[in-house]
Amino acid sequence: MLDAVVMPVLMVALGFVFLSKGASWLVDGASALARAFGVSDFVVGLTVVAFGTSLPELVVNLFAAFQGHMELALGDVLGSNTCNILLILGLCALVRPLPVPRKVAGFELPLVPGVVALLSLLLLPGELQAWGGAVLLLCFALFLRISVRRGDVRAEEPGEKRMRPGKAVFYVLVGLAALVGGGRMIVSGATEIARMCGMGEGAIGMTVVAVGTSLPELAASVAAQWRGNAALAVGNIVGSNIFNVLLVLGATALVAPIPAGPEAWAQVAVTLGSGALLLACLFLKPASSRLRLGKLSGALFLACYALVVAWSLAG
Repeated sequence: MLDAVVMPVLMVALGFVFLSKGASWLVDGASALARAFGVSDFVVGLTVVAFGTSLPELVVNLFAAFQGHMELALGDVLGSNTCNILLILGLCALVRPLPVPRKVAGFELPLVPGVVALLSLLLLPGELQAWGGAVLLLCFALFLRISVRRGDVRAEEPGEKRMRPGKAVFYVLVGLAALVGGGRMIVSGATEIARMCGMGEGAIGMTVVAVGTSLPELAASVAAQWRGNAALAVGNIVGSNIFNVLLVLGATALVAPIPAGPEAWAQVAVTLGSGALLLACLFLKPASSRLRLGKLSGALFLACYALVVAWSLAG
């Protein structure tokens, strides 16, 4: 009996390690390749780093889809997006005030709750079907094209160390392999834990799996904020949330329809609410003040995330 409990927990824990390290290697390699083309820090965070840190969600969801655990897939993405805003941005704001460029606040930031609203419309038939997945992927391609065009060119800093292209490619390949292996272990272990605890797959996806797949975003954003690179931290979270809905759920829906039961609609509402809270904390202040998240906002976000976790576990 003890082995039946320990093994799934070990699989999930080891899977998180593979995901975290794999995403780290992938981001390091991909960022090195991207910066060779002189891309700005925000665009690197919005595209390359966001894609790398969203890959755990993509891998976990695709494995969940192939194995028939579709509630886990939707709960993972919605839980991860909620975690990104309330937990990760909350922690970043506690490290130091987190400024948000007005250029970003005018386009990319409103898309964080906007893509969730689009998802809710596509879920109205009762499930996210293949045509809905295609719509999300088309929107993803459009978003990527517009964001890269709007990005500023990054000037290379004197004395900046550059990774050799061969080493960068190696990091990317090894990182992808670690992500695939980690995703498979997490899906298998988490579904077994859900079965033993009598919890729904959606609740497990919204909490345990969501936090685990958000570890790369947590590590990348907090580290960037600690080093004073707020542009990379903000770009990573904004890009990751948009990638999760448009790319991850879009690709997953092409594999199998994603059902939307009462639990899923509650999770959609929570994710929409977290995005609305982010916009409120930024814009409900004097027009002359800088757009930023301070320590008070960070503490509020963390308190709200604690309530979300409690609600998910209670359900």
